[in-house]
Amino acid sequence: MLSKGERIGMQNNKNSSDNNDFKIITKEEVLYVYVTLKELTIIIWEYIREKYLKRKDTDKPPNPQN
Repeated sequence: MLSKGERIGMQNNKNSSDNNDFKIITKEEVLYVYVTLKELTIIIWEYIREKYLKRKDTDKPPNPQN
């Protein structure tokens, strides 16, 4: 059997765990997500651009040099 103090402690832990369900998003976390998404977008854009440029060069016939 738990003592009265142990039961109160368990109740306080239960209440404190309920408060952990809500997380405050900080400015630093938002900035980190923004920068990460921006970097991924740039990487993907460069990959697509490089692929397009290679395909564009292969589709053209070579220029004859006089």
